[in-house]
Order: sequence, then structure tokens, then C-alpha cells
Amino acid sequence: MSLIAKGTPAVAPVPEGTYIARCVQIIDLGTQHSQVYDNEARKVMIRWELPQETFKTADGNEQPRLIHAVYTNSLNEKASLRKMLEGWRSKKFTEEELAGFDLSKLISLPCMVTITHTVANNGNKYANITAVAALPKGMEAPPQV
Repeated sequence: MSLIAKGTPAVAPVPEGTYIARCVQIIDLGTQHSQVYDNEARKVMIRWELPQETFKTADGNEQPRLIHAVYTNSLNEKASLRKMLEGWRSKKFTEEELAGFDLSKLISLPCMVTITHTVANNGNKYANITAVAALPKGMEAPPQV
């Protein structure tokens, strides 16, 4: 079986704003080295589907946009993952939950994500998740595609 890589057209970043989203993937990236901090940390990638923000594939099918964020796999009080999860859950972690939270429980759960843009030194624009929150009471998320 072959694995062929080829050039693909650039896709514009997801526009800035707040979107209904649904968690579709949790990927353990293993231990990663940080050149900035010269240390190693276990990382996870969380990917969300934006069912109401779509694009056309090369074969003409409509597909939802996806966006992801990478976090250090830590529930330390200063950890970005913990802050994001507490925003999504709309509550703080209990001591019992801090002993070990199963990230796989997030799969298929809806939320709201806020996306902002940053421009890199090379001029490329990137979409970043800056906040994750629970859906407002009474709001329904579209089904997962």
C-alpha cells in the first residue's frame, strides 16, 4: 500500500468569531521537547468540528471545518488544559477529578469555541482557539458529521 504526499491548495483560516463546535478527536502526541523552555512535556491535541462552518472538497462535497489546539497534558492549576476544561465544563475540578480526568469523555461533547487570528513572522495568518465554553442553556448543537 502506498502513502502518497502531494501539494494541496492553501485553505483560508476559519474566520474569527464564536462557533458551535463538537469534540471529534483527542490525540496523544507523546512527550514533546520545547525549544523555547528547553524542557519536555506530554502533549495532547484536541480537535473540534464546526458543523455550521463548511467548505467544498475537491470532489464537490460539503465538509465541516475542523480546528484544533495543543495542550500540555496537565491539570496543574496554571495549566492551559485545566483552564480550558473548566471553562467548557462551567465548573472547577474537584480534588477527586484532579486525581485523573479521562479526556476521552470529551469525544462528541458540544461546546462553543472562540477563534481569533494571529499573523506569523512570515506573514501567514493562523486561526487559534482562545476560549472554549459550554453551550448556553437551551441551545442545541447540530449532529456530528
